[in-house]
Amino acid sequence: MVGSREMGREQIESLDDYIRFCDELLRWVPKVSTKGDELLRKILVFYWVLNQPTIRRFQTPIIPKNANVDLSWLSRWMVRFAREQGQFLDTPQSATAIDTFYRNESYKESAHLWRSPIGGWKSFNHWFARCWKDIDTARPLAAPGDPDIIVSTADAVFQGIWPIIDGNVSFKLKGVKLDWPISTLLQTTDFSWSHGHFIHSFLAPSFYHRQHAPVSGTVIEAKIIQNQVFFQVEKREIGNIRRQALKPTLKPQTSQDTSGVKQEGLLSSRPKTTGKSQYYL
Repeated sequence: MVGSREMGREQIESLDDYIRFCDELLRWVPKVSTKGDELLRKILVFYWVLNQPTIRRFQTPIIPKNANVDLSWLSRWMVRFAREQGQFLDTPQSATAIDTFYRNESYKESAHLWRSPIGGWKSFNHWFARCWKDIDTARPLAAPGDPDIIVSTADAVFQGIWPIIDGNVSFKLKGVKLDWPISTLLQTTDFSWSHGHFIHSFLAPSFYHRQHAPVSGTVIEAKIIQNQVFFQVEKREIGNIRRQALKPTLKPQTSQDTSGVKQEGLLSSRPKTTGKSQYYL
């Protein structure tokens, strides 16, 4: 079985086992061992089964024309599951194993920089949305005096960048080319987003999960965009499973810094236009 290593760790060998796993996951208190990341593994296993072709056919396809349509019974269930799980993670019970994250190799590296609230963590979500004791020390800004420099909006793995042409962005998902209107993604009629670039980045559970403005400016709109839940998973050659990324049409840029060390990834860039900045948080 593909992903048999992770499935075996969750004791899943049948549909009944998977249903039992989902039932337990709904009220699972997040915890991690010293080296492992059970939180990420459980997320992968949950979506691995749902990504199988025999199961995926019961879900509403995530394509532009299906925006704002009535979801299939399984897609509705997935959204409801995510919301119910989120509600549990807002409870005091969900915070009873947070101490394990302070000892885990994937999480503890920055633990000394976390701000601990007076009275302790009230829920897992309270901890998951933790902030820094001093953000200027933990995440100093590059060239803070230069208003033209764009900085990263979050701790994330850069996955790709695509040009927005006439309000559409084109990318491949599982080998299929999709032309996606930005107005549909943002659920807006504002034409300010007709040009520019679309960037995709991934935040793992161990990453700092707050977003910050990439440039100086004024926030003119902030809203929650409701849509489906989705997490694409694939197998590695060695047989275990991992999340799958979109396939960028543009290669990451490469630069040479002043020390002569080759750097790869998303570069700071300078906008060609000036004026009030607009962005979503």
